[in-house]
Formats: sequence, structure tokens, C-alpha cells
Amino acid sequence: MSTEISTQPLVNFDNVALRYGNGAESILALEGLNLSIQSGEFVAVVGMSGCGKSSLLKLMSGLVRPTTGSVTIHGQEVTKPLGIVGMAFQNPSLMPWRRALENVILPLEIKSEQRWLHSGNAREHKEKARELLSKVGLSGFEDKYPKELSGGMKQRVSLCRALIHQPELLLLDEPFGALDAFTREELWGVLQRLHKETGCTVVLITHDLTESVYLADTVHVMSPRPGHLVYGAEVPFERPRDLDDRFKVSFTQIVADLRHHISKGPEAEAV
Repeated sequence: MSTEISTQPLVNFDNVALRYGNGAESILALEGLNLSIQSGEFVAVVGMSGCGKSSLLKLMSGLVRPTTGSVTIHGQEVTKPLGIVGMAFQNPSLMPWRRALENVILPLEIKSEQRWLHSGNAREHKEKARELLSKVGLSGFEDKYPKELSGGMKQRVSLCRALIHQPELLLLDEPFGALDAFTREELWGVLQRLHKETGCTVVLITHDLTESVYLADTVHVMSPRPGHLVYGAEVPFERPRDLDDRFKVSFTQIVADLRHHISKGPEAEAV
């Protein structure tokens, strides 16, 4: 039996273009985009507003299909929404009539439809949700409604909901963008621990360059629309990372390089 380990990336974009709409009013969001992401990697994507970062996540999740080129996961072309994907957004979008634990288990209920209500696994699912909530510091808040939770607490519930079905690929679209600085830094630590414990592949969209360097293994810069990748920076710091790492000269240099390539816009391609 061969023991050779496959080097095939988990996610691969091959010369992808994405156009919204038709005719003169259409918008070319992405063009000539190439990207490979290895299993277990933590990738961040940064760039100016409107450059197509969120479109990148929609293509990975199967919510939209490329106009040209291909997006593959495990070597298979993505043609529909995938069950191996979990997603969290800047707005937690919790159901206000459901308690925290009930919000977390919602994906499991939807996946199995009404069968879940009669399943012997219902207790197991709830226990799994309790464990996740405990890991993000919400033990004792399982029965609270969203209106009784702070913004940071709501985002923790959202992360648990994205992870409840043990996704192989976690897609995060500005999940901490609306939070205050101290809460955001606290949730960086939460996300770092969850990534280590689950081993899932993470793709983070963010405008915060410090956040991208603190959390990711690799940070990619997207050009203005039509978006494609113009620069990539590998982050050399060992895990777990400490907030004091942000003040190291090597850390601030990576942040400065990223900012330089974003501010140069199309000219960055010549570098």
C-alpha cells in the first residue's frame, strides 16, 4: 500500500472570472484569479472595499458559480452549496426568538429537516452545542435570547453555529468588524483556539491588516475590481500567538508591506 501523502490543495481557483448581471449594466467582480489553499491552512484576504473579497467566499461555498475558470475543492468542481462549509459574517444574524443554544443547533435541524425532531441524536446535538458554547466562554448563557447578549457574545454564538456540523472549511466575512477593539482582540484568541482544536481550514476576509497578520498563515492582497491576487505574505510567527507579537518589528513590517501593496492599487502588479 502506498503511503504517499497527496499534495493536492483543498481549494483551488484556476483563472476565475465572475460577472454579475448581463449587458452594459453588468459588473466584472473578479478576473484572472488564481489561488490554492492547503488543508488546515488559515488564509486571510485583504483589499479595498468592492474588490471582490466576499465574492471569493461565495464561489468557495458554492453560492455562485464562476463565469469562466473553475473552483475546485478536493479536486472536484464546485457546482452547488457544500455541506463541508461553515460560514460566519459581520452581522451574526441570530434568530431573535431562539435561545443561544437553539441558534447554534439550527444548521443541524435544517440539514436533517423534521427527522431531527424525532431523532435520538437530538440530545447529543444539544450537548455538542453546549460544549462549543463553553469553549468560546458562553457556559451559562445557553438559554439567553440574542437581545440579552452583547455584540461579542452574539458573534461567539455565530461562530459556534458555523462550527456545529464540524465543517472542513470555515469561511469568515468580516466577523469582528463591528466590534470594539478589546472585544475583537479577545475573539482573535477564541478563533485561534478553535482553529487549533478543530483543524479546519479557515479563510478570513478582513479590512484589519493587524488582524490578518495575527491570525493567518498567509495573507493575500486583492486588487481593485475586477479583483485578482497581486501579493501574498507568509506569516512566520509560531502558534499560539500572543497579542504582544503585534509590536515586533517583523510583525509591523508585514503589515506595512500589505498596506503598501493595497495603496498602490493596479501598480502593485508590476512588483
